[in-house]
Amino acid sequence: MYQPWTKIRQRTLNARKYTRKLLSQPDGRYIVKLPSKQKVPLLGYSKDQVLCRLRQLEKRFQKSPELRKEYINGMRDYLDTGHMSEVEHEQKSERNSYYIPHQAVERSGSTITRMRTVFDASIKTTSGMSLNDHLHCGQKLQQNLSGIVLRFRLHPIVFTADIKQMFRQINDTETHRPYQRLLYRFSSNENIQVYEKNTVTFGLRSSPFLAIRTLHQLVQEEATNNLKIQTIVKRDMYIDDIATGAENEEQAIKMQQNIVSIFAKGQFELRKWSSNSKKLLENIPEDHRQTHPVTYSYQPNPVRFSKRAILSEIARIYDPLGLLAPTTTDLKRLIKYLWLAEVGWDQEIPEEAIVAWRKYLEQLPVLATLRIPRQVTQPNSVYELHGFSVSSEAAYAAVIYLRVDSGNELCGTLLLARLLEFIKPKLVNLDIGQVIAWSDSTVTLAWIKTPTAKLKTFVANRVAKIQQVTCIDTWRHAPEFLHRGLSDWPQKIKMSPTDSLEEETEEKPVTLTAVIKGEEIALLHHSDNLPKILRLTAYLLRFRNQLRDKTIALTTAFPTSEETDFALQALDRPCSMKLHKLAPFLDKHGLLRVGGRLANVKMSFNEKYPLLLPKCSRLTVLLIDHVHRTQSHPGPQTLQNILCQDYWILSARSIIKKRTHKCIPCFRVKPRISQPVMGNLPPHRLAQIKPFSKVGVDFAGPFDVKAAMLRKVKVTKAYICVFVCMVTTAIHIELVSNLSTPIFIAAYLKEIDAIIHQPNYAQHVVENQIKCHFIPPAAPHMGGL
Repeated sequence: MYQPWTKIRQRTLNARKYTRKLLSQPDGRYIVKLPSKQKVPLLGYSKDQVLCRLRQLEKRFQKSPELRKEYINGMRDYLDTGHMSEVEHEQKSERNSYYIPHQAVERSGSTITRMRTVFDASIKTTSGMSLNDHLHCGQKLQQNLSGIVLRFRLHPIVFTADIKQMFRQINDTETHRPYQRLLYRFSSNENIQVYEKNTVTFGLRSSPFLAIRTLHQLVQEEATNNLKIQTIVKRDMYIDDIATGAENEEQAIKMQQNIVSIFAKGQFELRKWSSNSKKLLENIPEDHRQTHPVTYSYQPNPVRFSKRAILSEIARIYDPLGLLAPTTTDLKRLIKYLWLAEVGWDQEIPEEAIVAWRKYLEQLPVLATLRIPRQVTQPNSVYELHGFSVSSEAAYAAVIYLRVDSGNELCGTLLLARLLEFIKPKLVNLDIGQVIAWSDSTVTLAWIKTPTAKLKTFVANRVAKIQQVTCIDTWRHAPEFLHRGLSDWPQKIKMSPTDSLEEETEEKPVTLTAVIKGEEIALLHHSDNLPKILRLTAYLLRFRNQLRDKTIALTTAFPTSEETDFALQALDRPCSMKLHKLAPFLDKHGLLRVGGRLANVKMSFNEKYPLLLPKCSRLTVLLIDHVHRTQSHPGPQTLQNILCQDYWILSARSIIKKRTHKCIPCFRVKPRISQPVMGNLPPHRLAQIKPFSKVGVDFAGPFDVKAAMLRKVKVTKAYICVFVCMVTTAIHIELVSNLSTPIFIAAYLKEIDAIIHQPNYAQHVVENQIKCHFIPPAAPHMGGL
């Protein structure tokens, strides 16, 4: 049994952890598990949706009896081969199961399989999740199709084959088969039965990985000493198709026999054999052979020309190697014209486009006569890889030739560089002497030889990519001499990098702004501790001085203050900055300082002429953080005042605020105050009652109060009792002398315009049915007003 999946950080399958246990089926078939993200997928119910889809499929079959007959034969084949089995009544538990809908997909253009059964494991259950949502997709193990075709053209003797029903030859473990249930009946008179798929199902997101990885495991176990077969399976297979070859017929026959015998051990049968060797095909039964000639079918376009119809016809052209680029380029230009003309999908296209499309249709049958030699290699030859790029106002293109010896110019050159980067690794088996890239644009070649800092952004980005993937010396100029031999070709183009660059070189303004270009020292990003960086820099400078002057004794003592100051000056020197009207000047150490008119002031040199520091420098950030910590975490203004005594930081206020805002100790000391949420409106606020029949009470104060407007009148403390009407939110205030209960009762009685002389205030509250409701102290928002 296999355990073909494991969890990694990217939540994808790790092919290296795919291992086979000793237990396996007697016939050699492999058993795999569904790579679920959870140990037991928690899926909802999908049976009702699948039942609805089945009824729709049966309605479709009523209109196409032939399709129904083929579909029934396909489902019976699943049962007869054991790839599907009926679920017994006692096993029909809905828990930990998943029902997959299926449908018929017609392939009218196929002469091999007219109908294919497709399963949809992406249907959502009642939980809103599908089976595919719970499965890992696995690593991409299939090779690039273009690379397979390129290698296919290198062999003198080639053959192709296809694995018959590849997915269905790999069994699923019995514990995971309930997640592959389906509903079906062979006749409308029968009851709908529940079936389970016993093999890897086409339609699950993990199936391609499981199938390809199983083949890799097969050759690892059965072809341990045959590295050639392992290479073919891993490099020359696209899912279930093999396209490879050998140097001669004997090697090809031996290779074909080894592949068949190894695949048979895993119950994989190879069919549809095709080869350019008759001797190889003679050893293969006729019912296992099949030829695949390269043909281009043409069907007349509908009478009504629309952008949708034209794009549908263009999409039928499949050209992975770009051999039909001269034809497809005109079609791309036509589509571009329709987009720029803002033609709708189903609108009638302009007459000019109709003429161009009809002209293309008339010339399309010529492609049927196109013959392209497959093999591009010869024995005992030296190979050279040549790339060309060309461009015009209409389009740009690039092409690569494997030579056997027995701004659109820039965009085309970039395309050529990418082609070289893609194709060169595919030809690792060939002894390529040198790689030469050709371009017909001298301006583009000059750009390639120019530092990107001198170019505009558009040009610089593309030149940087070209310089990254190719060597500058591989580029040559390609004029009319190409028809001559290699000995007459130029070796290198000689031109100044500044030629023909006046229009594309970026101009640097120098009238108001001086720009000093430089790169920050990587050591500044080594740590967030500035004293540690200064010590390391001092040690490095001490070692450098000792190398320059052997008479200086090399010591490991702790750096002195002078060495630390010099280290800070060395770190500040390469920083780039933008200067304005600060009258900067260079000191004796080559550092920029702010000038001014303070030469006669009795201050230190650093205070009169502070060092200039850029805003976005790593050194500036470390300096601000260091001073902020050593000065007991002052605020932004105080911190700026401290720094300005020795340094002049451009846009200092913004960068200092940004750094202090990120200080965790400061944030903990002064956290943000949360705004309380107002409570619900009291029920009396929404009722229709008399004003001031329900009130809210609170006190304010104390306030200093005089009894008269005289000089020596005693000042006493007083409070304000605030009555808020719950209905109208009107306010009535009363001045009280203290916060005692009798004073409050007096203020309340005055508020209702009544005076009751009763010493028993509790009895007064009971007789008037006054009720008090209290809210928490210091929480006025709880009152709702």
